[in-house]
Amino acid sequence: MIEDLVLVFFALLVFLTIRFRGSFYRFAALAVVFFLIANPAIRKKSEAPPPVLALCLDTSSSMAVKEGGMSRIDRAKEVIRRELPELRKRFSLSFYTFDSGFRQMAEEDFFRAGASGGASLISRVCAEITASLPDGGAMLLLSDGRDTAPEPSYFSKPLHSAGFGRVIENDMSVKVLEYPEKVFQGAVSKLRLRLERSGERSQARVTISRAGGKIAEKTLVFGEGESVKDIDMEFVPDEPGENIRYRVELHPTDARPGNNSDFFSVSVFKSLIKVLFISGRPGWEYSNLRALIKSDKRIDLTSFVILRNPSDYVPFPDNKLSLIPFPVREIFLNDISHYDLVILLNFDYTKFISPDYLSPLLRHIRAGGALMLIGGENLFSNGNYFKSPLGESLPFRERHGGVFSEDKFFLRASPGHPVTSFISSISELGDVPLKGMSPAAGTAPDAETVLETAEGLPVAAVCGAGKGRIMVLLTNSLWRLFFAGAETSYFYQEFFKNSFAWLTRSPLLDEMSVSGRKNYKIGEELLLRIQLRNAGRSGVTVRHDSPAGPAYLSPVMLSPGLFMVKQRIAEAGRHSLRIAVSGERGVRADKNFIFTAADTGIEDENTSASHSHLRDISRLSLGKYLGSDSFRAADIPSPDGDSVLYRPAMKNYYLLFTALFLLWLWFKENTQ
Repeated sequence: MIEDLVLVFFALLVFLTIRFRGSFYRFAALAVVFFLIANPAIRKKSEAPPPVLALCLDTSSSMAVKEGGMSRIDRAKEVIRRELPELRKRFSLSFYTFDSGFRQMAEEDFFRAGASGGASLISRVCAEITASLPDGGAMLLLSDGRDTAPEPSYFSKPLHSAGFGRVIENDMSVKVLEYPEKVFQGAVSKLRLRLERSGERSQARVTISRAGGKIAEKTLVFGEGESVKDIDMEFVPDEPGENIRYRVELHPTDARPGNNSDFFSVSVFKSLIKVLFISGRPGWEYSNLRALIKSDKRIDLTSFVILRNPSDYVPFPDNKLSLIPFPVREIFLNDISHYDLVILLNFDYTKFISPDYLSPLLRHIRAGGALMLIGGENLFSNGNYFKSPLGESLPFRERHGGVFSEDKFFLRASPGHPVTSFISSISELGDVPLKGMSPAAGTAPDAETVLETAEGLPVAAVCGAGKGRIMVLLTNSLWRLFFAGAETSYFYQEFFKNSFAWLTRSPLLDEMSVSGRKNYKIGEELLLRIQLRNAGRSGVTVRHDSPAGPAYLSPVMLSPGLFMVKQRIAEAGRHSLRIAVSGERGVRADKNFIFTAADTGIEDENTSASHSHLRDISRLSLGKYLGSDSFRAADIPSPDGDSVLYRPAMKNYYLLFTALFLLWLWFKENTQ
């Protein structure tokens, strides 16, 4: 902008002086301004110091592999020694070695370095080194190209590379990076895979199978110059169960079939849960709750409502009644284990069966089943359930001589339990009067209160029983919330939906879900994804207990409620991650994630070179790949700092001369 204004100013002066009668002066003025506008350039040798070239040598253990009687690292040093005189003429050299991190060192230490590192973080290290170089600098990478944690990186300076080691042509590998901890049967689930290749093979077919049966398939194609590819692949679990093992395979197999497959294990939950609902009396709680359950397509409901108890007087014989007899013995002795959740509403079992009939139900709960007891005048009548096999497993204790209370009370929800944590803040909840409470003396030591009265008396409590869970709700008047208003109706529906999910251990109610591998090798990078159910005002802390001792890791937030943990694995053995989610009221949820690191290192898994990766990063950094097992210093492109363009027309002394000359011409013409 400044140069343009200068040219305009001088052009005006030329217009004023061009009228002068002397043709010599007119020609001289035009020549001076033309030279200024043309602004010719002359290339001159730069007097600046030579540009910096960082020599970076890979010292990971794969560089110790011997081929042709010489290790890769020794071959790289030999080539550097040969080209060192020529490199010194053109560059100011600095020396680095790297494996899981980089180190700058003196030249003699550079040539004494050995290959023993447990990892080779080529992309990450090169990005950090190039960022530290001055303007005009460049980097020369000497490596076999085996990046144990390839990742997208930005290289701020040109990166030239030379590859060392034998390349296995047309080799392709697959590795599972992330997979979900829990999934639903029949629901689309996703895992993340990393595929690496060397050679010209660019296409492969990936399958996911279980017990010999294929459940997913995907064809992938590598782009030109692409050696590492991370993909997401979907699969649909077909059968429920804990820790079901799935196999990921590449087809067709190649010269190294050992890296053509990997595996992962997940817990698969039923997409359709079976619920048995028995009500001792018809009523509003039964009709509302049955309608709510029927509206959920994920629940297969079997329900019974008792219209006539054995003690009720009916002036007709049974064969004259249209009521279907309640099949209580068949249910409690034969079919009870087929149901994921059993709901007993105001049901006094003593009118139909003896306490021994509840023993199969208790065994089913301890094996992973669930039970919900809902109050009424018949629940806990004469201490019925407390005196049954279920008694010691219930979250309440018996109130001897207690009777059903008709007193009114107001409700409040616990903010600390998953069932009510999201709905406890509904203020209208405490404005609706409820009525009716079954007798109980208080909660058991291992129980947790979910609902309580305004005075703090427990209304609903939960506890565990073996692998199963039990909830007891002392009142059957929550239906009043449904009709009291929109907010309390929402509470009613969410409370029971969340209760069903918590009782059946559904992942839908997990405060957090964790996805990551359970098996690593030394030198690999732990990748752990943490998804929170409630992202608002939540913090995540991760404590890593490794064979070397405890340490805290720093989760990185990718988006609200989604965190990523990365950590290089340095010790073999059992590792435990204690993940805690904190909220306004302290720790809201915690979970242990266990993984194992094998004694072998990631560098020992595959020692074949990958020069295509070096080509990729050189291309991305605007550098040059110099060749395999050798290079010439003359092939390294000259940096822009070798010479400069000299423009005399823009020098201060010429601008001053032009201004004075044109001013003299103008003065000479206008003073005659």
